[in-house]
Amino acid sequence: MKLWVIGDSFTVRTEIFWADILRDNLNISSYINGDSSRDLQTILDIFFQNTYKIEKDDIVIIMIPQVRWRVPILNEYQEKDGQAEKSYFKGVRDFAPEVHKIDEDLSNFYKLKKVNQFEKGDGPICQFNMLVQDTESAKENYIKILKSIKKTFPFRVVYLSWCDYLQDDIIWDRKYLEEKIGFWGTISSRDFHWSPEMHTAVGNYLTEKLS
Repeated sequence: MKLWVIGDSFTVRTEIFWADILRDNLNISSYINGDSSRDLQTILDIFFQNTYKIEKDDIVIIMIPQVRWRVPILNEYQEKDGQAEKSYFKGVRDFAPEVHKIDEDLSNFYKLKKVNQFEKGDGPICQFNMLVQDTESAKENYIKILKSIKKTFPFRVVYLSWCDYLQDDIIWDRKYLEEKIGFWGTISSRDFHWSPEMHTAVGNYLTEKLS
């Protein structure tokens, strides 16, 4: 039995981390793959890339992020639980042209504009892509994919979310978690990542539900 966790920065290990609490409580091994500003499509891509490794008694937790889009990158690897895994995309807010190598055509376009059109929140490229991802068609498509995953695979799949980007009964979102746990704790009013107390509460709640 193994715990698989795939998501954005809410699945990046911290000193007190909800997924480690769940793993230790269940006394199982884990695969944790999180990255800051990661979009939902990339999260689903990583899940599907790993389905052949997942056993029928494993538990998969997919973290649903807020509306985002991504930039394709080249020749980048990240270490995930001791293994080097190739990264094909970077969330736009975490993309840095001086750090991440991109396709030549994209690079030429980027240089031609002479501004960070990918990252700038009020730029037309960013606005268009954010609007596309926030359309009802896009959101209904994602929900249909999530439901299909649950019906297709024999292992247990849980959808968590710290926001309300996608709303459906199959997703344990902020409203659901806050109601079940009894509070919602963040690091600060400016940093909406979970506080250590919230990590502990989420880990223990999931233990109760998944034991």
